[in-house]
Amino acid sequence: MRGGHRRDLRADAARALGEVGMQSHIDARPAQLSGGERQRVAIARALMMKPKLLLCEEITSALDPPVAAEVLGVLTRLKQDEGISVALVTHDMAFAAKAADRLVYFSEGKIVVDATPEEAFTQCRNEELRKFVDAVRF
Repeated sequence: MRGGHRRDLRADAARALGEVGMQSHIDARPAQLSGGERQRVAIARALMMKPKLLLCEEITSALDPPVAAEVLGVLTRLKQDEGISVALVTHDMAFAAKAADRLVYFSEGKIVVDATPEEAFTQCRNEELRKFVDAVRF
């Protein structure tokens, strides 16, 4: 609660929930929310801290594609409209291609590719990344 007044914190929460399209759910309990709604509420909780950088690990791992697309829309809007940088860790290459400005691929704790998604997926000479992308491509 950061030591604030309850009324002010509720207004901040409503604002943060509004930023992720969830303001109407301010009184909802977690069990009443879908997986995508819970992900958006988690993003709203992080936004309450007014971050300059949002760190997301496997943010869409348990979500079906339409809900993952909603989360992608939220992240894109936060980057564009709020100027919040997003660092995203994912194994979902399709999501990475849509969400990322830069794609960094690690192998054994070392950066082996640092490129735009287009460069990484179409012009990459790194055999390990190509095998990974081919393995997850349908």
